[in-house]
Amino acid sequence: MSKVTIYPKRPCIGVDCSGQPGKPPMIAVATRWSRRDKQNKWIVKVAADQINKYCSKRDWQEKIYASIVFKALDKVLEPNYEIHIDKDFPNPKKEQKVMGYLKYLIGCHHVGDATKEKPTISFKTRRKSEYVKDAHVKHKLVNDDKMKIDEKTSLDYLMKLLG
Repeated sequence: MSKVTIYPKRPCIGVDCSGQPGKPPMIAVATRWSRRDKQNKWIVKVAADQINKYCSKRDWQEKIYASIVFKALDKVLEPNYEIHIDKDFPNPKKEQKVMGYLKYLIGCHHVGDATKEKPTISFKTRRKSEYVKDAHVKHKLVNDDKMKIDEKTSLDYLMKLLG
């Protein structure tokens, strides 16, 4: 009988987001290590005209931030993985709103899949999470034009869901 190789599992996804909704464009990078130590990533860019459409909505900055993070995250999301998002907010209230909107979007898209429907989400700095640091490194490569953007996207559908 052959011996089964057990690969180390790193059950976390790191997300880094550049720019602020008030200063577009915004780029989000989500990274996840596979069981075979291969890094999966997804990079999303939202242009200024897409962001400016929603400036008049209530909590528009938090909704846009949650939407772009979701767009990047959804492509690398795996069951039972914890999500570490770069801590960009000076105000804990904004963090809570973004987390609430993000959980709502994940719940809407993965309804019925209990392993993906309610992931653990936390906001961490690059110093506290190696996963956020990995995403930040990829983000710098995108800014230096050394890595391509996977998706230039619209937020219409997600913003409609958030109201």
